[in-house]
Amino acid sequence: MINGAIFVAGLVVSLGTLSSAPKSGGVYFVFWGAIVFGLYRCVGAIIRYARADGEAASLVAAHVRLNTR
Repeated sequence: MINGAIFVAGLVVSLGTLSSAPKSGGVYFVFWGAIVFGLYRCVGAIIRYARADGEAASLVAAHVRLNTR
């Protein structure tokens, strides 16, 4: 959630400065660090979430095997 918020904040601020650029002489900022970092971490979290179910099942199976001996 935090990584998604970083991505959205970077995007919103970048778009805000872009929309106000004509008023300020054509100067705008792109917060590409926040956008790239937030997106990278968000994609990594989604991948970890997708893999978590299978990993949790294998851990439970290993725990059951150890406790039945």
